[in-house]
Amino acid sequence: MGYLVRREDPTDRRARRIYLTQKGRETAQASRVALFEVERRISEILGMSKYRELQRNLAVISEMGL
Repeated sequence: MGYLVRREDPTDRRARRIYLTQKGRETAQASRVALFEVERRISEILGMSKYRELQRNLAVISEMGL
């Protein structure tokens, strides 16, 4: 089984809903843990002030749609 499963909507037979499988939930959780660890390490290296500046700059770049 993959990461997602598609099921009929119980209230609208025309629609389909997409749900995470157990594998999908486990992978999403592992991704959150890995992201937290990377962010922690970067903030340790840069210090909180520079880390926040980095976050702001990345948000600006993201909003540019590049």
